[in-house]
Amino acid sequence: MVYRIYYPKLFVFTLLLLFIVPQPVEARSPNPVAAASYAVKKVVTVAVKTAVKSVNSVFRGIGSFLRGLFRPKPKPKISTLPKTIQDKMTLEAAKKGKGEIILKKLGDPKYKGMVKKQLNVKSNEQRSSTVNYIHDPKTGKLSDFKFKKHSNQIGKKRPRDEG
Repeated sequence: MVYRIYYPKLFVFTLLLLFIVPQPVEARSPNPVAAASYAVKKVVTVAVKTAVKSVNSVFRGIGSFLRGLFRPKPKPKISTLPKTIQDKMTLEAAKKGKGEIILKKLGDPKYKGMVKKQLNVKSNEQRSSTVNYIHDPKTGKLSDFKFKKHSNQIGKKRPRDEG
């Protein structure tokens, strides 16, 4: 009768367990069935532990992915008050209507026919203040002033003069 080995790696692992690794008494018994059953028990135990670890890591990965999907995104902090003198001057200039149009059609129905403007002021120290606001060209009314960037937030540094 010829036996066919379906899992050669498992067979080699079983042989290693039987002959190389020190075994308890039941594995060293002269009864080959008892020794083989012990080796199979060990192989199955190791295989099950490995499979459980793999499944657990997959579920942990899926769990963290799902938590990321349903975690609320932090809302950006909207600032309407100036923090520095430069911010105050930028806001005053924006309230006079200075700035350039950045959006001609606004999606909100309450702003129908209005445009969104932006005023960016840059100082000698390369600090910039940026204010966005809504302008109604029909009435000339200005509203919804918000700072996109305050001048105390450092932007690009100016290269130093070499001398």
